[in-house]
Amino acid sequence: MRLDARDYEIRIWYSAETGDECFIAQVVKWPGIMAHGETREEAARQIQLALEGALDLTAEQGIEPPVPALAHTS
Repeated sequence: MRLDARDYEIRIWYSAETGDECFIAQVVKWPGIMAHGETREEAARQIQLALEGALDLTAEQGIEPPVPALAHTS
């Protein structure tokens, strides 16, 4: 089964730390994948791109990515 970026749960929060002041997005089951944006929507777009890239890379390298909690089965 090929995993899809939409299968993963994403957390997005605002960081008010001085110098940050941005929204941060992180993949719950794959905490090393993070992105940020000036808006929640931009952070969501950026994390999807980062996750798609990570999934492509693991597929190319024959590595099993972390399994999301609710993967689709189609």
